[in-house]
Amino acid sequence: MKDEKIEFHAERCIGCGLCVTTCPPEALKLEKKPEERLYTPPATVFDTYNVMSREKIE
Repeated sequence: MKDEKIEFHAERCIGCGLCVTTCPPEALKLEKKPEERLYTPPATVFDTYNVMSREKIE
């Protein structure tokens, strides 16, 4: 495990923080995005699927 390296792809990051909790202390940190880039997920699963279906059509 000592010689293993990760690749970080910022465009795929969803901000879950799992990388921060599994990497050695202070190897990674999360920073809050600017307000204009924050994403508020839909309130329900139904709403999520509704949004996904509309995006698929576009």
